[in-house]
Amino acid sequence: MDFFEHQHQAKKKTKTLVFFFVLAVFLIVTVINLILFHLGNNFGQFQISANDWFKSTWFVAASLGTLGVILIGSLIRGFQIKGGGQAVAKMVKARAVMMNTKEPLERRLVNVVEEMSIASGMPVPSIFIMDNEMGMNAFVAGLVPSDTVLVVTQGLLETLDRQELQGVVAHEFSHILNADMRLNVRLIAILGGILAIGQLGYFLLRTMRFSGRRRSSSKSNNNQLGMVIFGSAIALLVVGYIGVFFGRLIKAAISRQREFLADASAVQYSRDSMGIANALYQIKTNGKGSLLESSHAEDMSHMCFGSAVKFTAFSGLLATHPPLDDRIKTLVPGYRSNKDSKQHQSKANNKVPSSSDSAISSFSESHNTSSQTPSTLATEDALIITNSEQLVEQIGTMKPQHLDQAREIHQSIPELLLDAVHDLDSADLVILSLIVTRSEGDTDQLLSSISSNLSSSQIDRIKHHNTLVAKLDDKLILPLIELSMPVLKQAGDEQKKNLLACASLLITADKQIDPFEFFLYALLRKNLSHKDAGFNDKHYRKFKPLLKDIEYLLQVITAASGHRNKASLASAMKSFDPKWQLSDSNQDYDPYQLDKSLIRLNQLAPLLKKPLMQTLAEIIMQDGEINASEIELIRATGIYLECPVPPLQLN
Repeated sequence: MDFFEHQHQAKKKTKTLVFFFVLAVFLIVTVINLILFHLGNNFGQFQISANDWFKSTWFVAASLGTLGVILIGSLIRGFQIKGGGQAVAKMVKARAVMMNTKEPLERRLVNVVEEMSIASGMPVPSIFIMDNEMGMNAFVAGLVPSDTVLVVTQGLLETLDRQELQGVVAHEFSHILNADMRLNVRLIAILGGILAIGQLGYFLLRTMRFSGRRRSSSKSNNNQLGMVIFGSAIALLVVGYIGVFFGRLIKAAISRQREFLADASAVQYSRDSMGIANALYQIKTNGKGSLLESSHAEDMSHMCFGSAVKFTAFSGLLATHPPLDDRIKTLVPGYRSNKDSKQHQSKANNKVPSSSDSAISSFSESHNTSSQTPSTLATEDALIITNSEQLVEQIGTMKPQHLDQAREIHQSIPELLLDAVHDLDSADLVILSLIVTRSEGDTDQLLSSISSNLSSSQIDRIKHHNTLVAKLDDKLILPLIELSMPVLKQAGDEQKKNLLACASLLITADKQIDPFEFFLYALLRKNLSHKDAGFNDKHYRKFKPLLKDIEYLLQVITAASGHRNKASLASAMKSFDPKWQLSDSNQDYDPYQLDKSLIRLNQLAPLLKKPLMQTLAEIIMQDGEINASEIELIRATGIYLECPVPPLQLN
């Protein structure tokens, strides 16, 4: 199953979610009616037969009231996470990690995440830490890849070594690539309504306990009403547990098998089963486990690397994650015979020994999963692209060679530039210096176009960055842009608007057409503009409504690759619509038009994005060759269309 099929299947899982949700709501409404029917008859509020109950106003009120509570609960939780990944991180009170942090453990985490992002072709997620959580856990959240956050607990950060941390991060990235992340966030909102019934019961009990002190015991009517309210509160709590049961059942049905897939993907990405297996063993043996103390642990239990809540009854049925032993055994088949080794006990006191001290590291020689050096791996199975089919096959994949190349790319970026894109005061200036460097006009004249938007010291810093940027290899340009995005997202609205304004002025100042500059501007808008960064649930299942947008994009790519063959462009368009007629004249290249077309094309159904990316690759490679600039362009397109293209090697 390729990337596009994974995306398609993930969307189909929504139907499973809807089925279980409707079933849960039906049963909750039924149980509420049964309980109220018996309470009313037994406490004398009414005497009514079972047949007449379904015709009574009591039935209507109970049913609509229950549905109303569920709807309000879902809406409240949905409003809380409306902001996507950032909102989920805020909900669990996680702290944002500054990308220029000097704290060693946080710096290590940033490096691992950035390498994984470059290797996968995915946007770099914003990183958060749950400071007060000593259980070892992590999760990703977001509605779109550019909105993704990676949240880790303090316990995980302090306990794992780099190899183990990389295994966990790779596991979480697989959830992004396999389109699990969006469904996970939606589950929080949908299940919030089911869980609201129990929360209402708990609220009624607390209200009764408070008001009971003020109520006179001599008033029999009040006592009778109090008994009804008390019974209703207990009933709601019972029904609330039914909601919890179905909520966990839904999460287990959707997420449990995906954890095995994510574990396997993490090994595939790094050719190292020991890192993630060691991390799982740490959770099992160090006493902290993966449980979370957060009040939202139940809400997000399906999103986490390990079990966030404790299961007792029906553990096999309701657990969101497979047993740790099963996960470890799948990764390292011989684990069971040595699982009681005492070598891991040294980590119980927050000591962080090397991976060779791990209780299951004795299997590394027999399994030989990570003994080869990066250069050996790259030599054995180099990812050299010779045709468009090979290029499209790489979309949404990540292999050890990609990770090797990502490390090389990360280490090749000059430290001064890396520090600059990690700093909120200079990341935007680096972006502007990239545009200036790629423009054909005189530097001073270009910078004069934005002099009213920036201070003289900022202009001088752009010139300083130019000297470094001008020396960069083409393959480092896009990664540098991507590394700046988490920092720029932390900027205030005014700084974001000013960056977009300056970028637009610089791109148009030299009167030259550079489609990559337009793609850069589109990427900036996608990440920094509230209007363009938002999630749109609309999907096009046919090419016909978007044919003009497809033609415009193909023209941009054709011009960028230097192949202005109108016949080949016409042939490409006829693959989407045999009756399509090309425009008589070339359209003017406009970054705003490109941005609008890309936004609409990003709403294509996953299986329709594949032939589009295939056509783009064919245009770029129609001369049988692909250079670094063309790779840069196809990767930028893939980022915008949420079709991540990993680092590629030239033939």
